[in-house]
Amino acid sequence: MNSKWMAAALGIAAWGLGVAAQAAVINRTFDLQASRFEQVFGSDPTSPQDPVSMNFTLMFDNGADIGTTTTGLTVNSFTLPYGAEFQYFTATDGLALATDLSGPATCSSTAGKFCAFIHDATSAAPTLIFFQNALPTNNVWRANSLALTYTDARGGPGVPEPAAWALMLIGFGGLGARLRWSRRSHTKMSLAG
Repeated sequence: MNSKWMAAALGIAAWGLGVAAQAAVINRTFDLQASRFEQVFGSDPTSPQDPVSMNFTLMFDNGADIGTTTTGLTVNSFTLPYGAEFQYFTATDGLALATDLSGPATCSSTAGKFCAFIHDATSAAPTLIFFQNALPTNNVWRANSLALTYTDARGGPGVPEPAAWALMLIGFGGLGARLRWSRRSHTKMSLAG
């Protein structure tokens, strides 16, 4: 095999692995705290629960946008009586978490709902940037103090992704071709000499 073609094939395979390596299965547990709420809508002065805490686990592949779903979301504990669904956006590594996501990263402010946004959700430094609580009395309160911590699932080495398998196979194939080529060249030189 021509060494230029082999180098090109290995370069393409390495590029493919680099692209695939950006996507990963995320298995992360978040702990969020929201407090110091201020009223942004409504006239009922009934204060919301303060602070609000939520612990939830998300398991998903961050290689593509994820529309509104509950698949992969486990709410471990929540001090509010609401359900939750989420969306994920690859371009911003953003996570929207709410009772009712009425559109892409769009919260519903109707009664009895919450909404939260996490920036850099799958990075080493995710940040809770927004938390809103719409009380059953149609009063909307937004948190001024936000905190977020996370832990990633620990485990043994995972199964390589298909792109990693492909790169390994191309590499082994390239090594085999190189050894065959080397043996043929060596044999021809021995017979000629």
